Amino acid sequence: VQQAGTSITATTLTVTAAGDVTLMEAGNDVNAISIAPIATGSFAFRDANTFGILAPISATDVTLEAGGALSVTQDITATGGNVSLSGTGVTFSADSTVDAGSGTLSVDGGAGTIATAFDGGLGTGSLLLTTGTVDLAADEIELATGSQTGGSALATGQAATVILRPSSGGQSVEVAGIGGTGALDLTAAEIGTVRSTDLRLGDPGAGGLSANAWSPSAGTAPGVLTLASGGNINQSGAIDLSTSGSNLILRAGTGVTLNNAANDFNRVAGVSSGGSINLTDANTITIAELTDDLGTVTGLNAPGGHTVTAPTVIWEVGAPVLPGNRPEHVSVPPQAEAAAGKVCDPTSGPGKSGGTAACGGGTGRGAGKPEKLLSAEGLEIVGLD
Repeated sequence: VQQAGTSITATTLTVTAAGDVTLMEAGNDVNAISIAPIATGSFAFRDANTFGILAPISATDVTLEAGGALSVTQDITATGGNVSLSGTGVTFSADSTVDAGSGTLSVDGGAGTIATAFDGGLGTGSLLLTTGTVDLAADEIELATGSQTGGSALATGQAATVILRPSSGGQSVEVAGIGGTGALDLTAAEIGTVRSTDLRLGDPGAGGLSANAWSPSAGTAPGVLTLASGGNINQSGAIDLSTSGSNLILRAGTGVTLNNAANDFNRVAGVSSGGSINLTDANTITIAELTDDLGTVTGLNAPGGHTVTAPTVIWEVGAPVLPGNRPEHVSVPPQAEAAAGKVCDPTSGPGKSGGTAACGGGTGRGAGKPEKLLSAEGLEIVGLD
């Protein structure tokens, strides 16, 4: 069933088809849709306003676009592809399950709210399921305790990646806040409803990102956690990733300042198109190469350089190296010493204990402009990328 040039106006739109159904005229205006299961085809429908869903929808791919709010009150299943839902706000009833299998489940609530629900009396919550990628974009996201985002069934499996991000450019993000207005505020409880190996909070096109005190649970992003912002990334409380075991990617537009003395990171990589990257860890921090849904980040990269302060700093990549003069509390693996011909001449610095050593890039020693600052138990090491 294909639509070409003529809009549909009806109280109820009922469709039965054996193949693809594409009804994407912008002028469609129906009160509700009822779609018989499509075994070997996709279903795509657009409406100028709000519409209801009267029966479960099952097709290879499912696309629903509403000009107003979209309310999902029935199950939606993609049997071999993806699910895409959009509206000025998208809500899911407590008894609804949206299942994209291993495909992508994308929901765009625009300037409105994406909201899941939980019915305490029935003990049921909204389920947004896939073992692939879940991408939720809205200026407000409310994930009810008892609902689930990611996985293959209730309390089962994980998505490869879940993305929680603003839809509007420049919208700020608050992580582990108490809930509020004026920003995409993701509380710790909401983030705890996510089941995924990797988790991205924010977006490079968003505004600033601020993190409150937060210790993610063991099931939260055991792979890579990404904090992404088009502005600054900063914090008002300690971030403790020791329980979740998450590796951390930082993507900023104007700099990163995560200098709480109680921070506890694992492996970290960061990039900022402006400013500098400044990190503090209470224990051991490893500067690494990590990959998320946006690509690979190697080491710490910012035009203003970076500062890393911790009792033990391990450089896996891009390391400032101290051959023959390495303090025990600064651990540099052998592979980092050989990386890209980067060497360091400890004799060229003003001191070996509590002082600095100038490092050069390329194949020579002592050459180049110092760009990095690393601090560990009072020792500063200056080097090049």
